[in-house]
Order: sequence, then C-alpha cells, then structure tokens
Amino acid sequence: MASLLEIFDHVPDHRRAQAKRYPLPQILLFWILGIMSGAVSYRKLHSFIRIRFPLLSRAFPSRMRKPPSYTQLREILIGLNQDDLEAAFRQHAGALANATGEAAIAADGKALRGSFDAMDGRNAALVLSLFVAGERIILAHRAIDEKSNEIPALQALIAELDLQGKLFTADAEHCQKKTFAQVQACGSQLLVQVKDNQPSLATALAALPQAAAPLEVHEAHGRIAHGRQETRRVEVFEAGPALGLPEWERYALVGLRVSRVTYRKIAATGLWTTSREVSWYITDQTGQSAEHYGTVIRGHWDVENPNHYVRDVALQEDASRIRKNPGIMARLRSFGLNILRRNGIKNVAAALFENALDPLRIITYAGV
Repeated sequence: MASLLEIFDHVPDHRRAQAKRYPLPQILLFWILGIMSGAVSYRKLHSFIRIRFPLLSRAFPSRMRKPPSYTQLREILIGLNQDDLEAAFRQHAGALANATGEAAIAADGKALRGSFDAMDGRNAALVLSLFVAGERIILAHRAIDEKSNEIPALQALIAELDLQGKLFTADAEHCQKKTFAQVQACGSQLLVQVKDNQPSLATALAALPQAAAPLEVHEAHGRIAHGRQETRRVEVFEAGPALGLPEWERYALVGLRVSRVTYRKIAATGLWTTSREVSWYITDQTGQSAEHYGTVIRGHWDVENPNHYVRDVALQEDASRIRKNPGIMARLRSFGLNILRRNGIKNVAAALFENALDPLRIITYAGV
C-alpha cells in the first residue's frame, strides 16, 4: 500500500506559494502521529511536533528547518478542504481494510458535540461513518447537512463508494425503501432494524410467527461478565409476499426476530433480575443461516464501543471545541484509529500513553 506521505502528496494545498514553507504531507502525517500519541488539541499537537521535531525530521525528511508555530499549524488545518482530505482517507482506509472479505459494513452517525458555535448560531457538526465490522476499520465519512439527516447522507455515501456484493447494516432510522433501492443498485444488500417509524411493516413482521414456523433458529449464551449474562435467540422467517405489503416485497425478503434475555446480578442482595427484549430486522440477503444473521446484527451494535466510546473518552472528541472546519480533525482522528487497529491495538487509551512514552513505536506502525 502507498505510504501516508505518498497519499497526502495528492491532497491539494490551497496556500499561496510563499506560505508553503511547511510541506502539507509532512504536516498531516505529524498530526496523525501526534493524535496516536495522545495529542488531542491544537495546543497539544503543536507541543508534540515541537518536542519530537528532530526525530520526525529524521524519519520523514523535508525542507523544514524548524517546527511550525501554533498559529501556522492552526491556519493550515482550518484552510484544508474537507472533501480533499476525505478522498485521501478513503484511499488509505481501502488499503487497510479487507475489501474482498465478507464482513458487513455498518453505518453510524455521530455528533461532534463541542463544535457548536452559539455566536454564529451553528449546531454541532454531524458526521456519518461506515465501518468494516470485525476489523473495526473506518471506511468512509460523509458530513450531514445541518438542515438534513442521516438518511440521504447514507444513500449518497453508498452511491459514492459503489461497493459490490457487500452487506450494509444500519439502525431503524434507515429502514427506508429508497435506501434499499440504492444499495441494490450498487449490487449489495442491506440489513436494518424495524421500529415504529414503519408501523405497517412492524405489524406485518409481528404477525409472521402466527402464520408460519421459522425456517431456522439459533441460540447463543454469553458468558457471565460484570454481573451480567445474555442469551440471544435468532429466528429466521420467510417474508416478502407473506408480509402482505407489495411495496416491501423486494426489500424485506427475510424477517429476523431477535429475542434477548438478560440476567443481571444485584450486588447488594446477590439476587438476579431478568429482562426480556424482542427486536425485528429485515434484509434482502437470502440463503444465510440464523447464526450468520445473529453475528451480523451483533457486529453492528459492537461498533458503538470502538467508535463513540473510544473517540469520546480516549481521543476526547466530544470535549473538543474546534468550531472552524471540525470535520478535518475528525478525519485525522479516524486516520489514527485505523492505523492503531491495523496494528492489532485493542486498548486505544493504553496505546496512546505508551506511544507518548516511546515515539519510535508510532513511526514503525504498519500503515504509516
């Protein structure tokens, strides 16, 4: 795969010639290395580059004679074009991810909560991301317009990527016929949860067990951890014409009923409480086992931890008060997370601390 410097060499630099004293490829790379060392703000990134400049200059030579100032770094980042950096990100992520694998691709939207600007009347920026489940590699982003929502953003993102033969997963908000049509137009399939935003479809699915037995059933028992144990039961039903909804026949080919029984131990008494939850999903992917569907559904919700939690806790994304062009910093964080996961990092917070102690680790990572 191409190195980050080679990829960043094709990112347009909109600075005038006299302002290009600091090469954009090296600056972008230094930012990402700083993020992987726990530098989560402009000030910390400037300190990282200033302190590590001798090492960084030897590892990635350029014409820079001294590190840029804080103001120069900030102006470079603010002036970047979000779409240009996104194109570079998709090239890099596509090389890191197993594009020929069978892993599902999960859609997940997130607000950059600290990016709101009360003075200018701007709400927090919203970004929709796609993840390769299992590998936990972020594949692409798309900014969500302030006056829009995730639904058209996902449809547009799927059309842009044009991935063939993949299974996309999304939450109930994306249970839309237009989204299914867009995914099918690209030669892929979609699996989504069904809730009350589609009342007729939800009612028809709930009636399936009374009309016919499930085609297959799979039950999995989780181990006891942190005083909690979960049993999951996945039932596969033939849907399509059986739903009695002609407009959904070509999309809801399979209905999936997922039943979860959760046991929680009360520390004060030692007794266990039980809760039950039933969810319905539909997909146009046929011919798969109940175990396969259960793994795909579980993989979608597993994205919550490596995305939201890690970004907000380890990388302090929600606390970031970057308000001008916040999508640039969000993508740089994604570069760093992808490289860490490509190198088998499980505990991101611990890795950031270790990288800060030993800077040689980050420059030897695969994917840099």
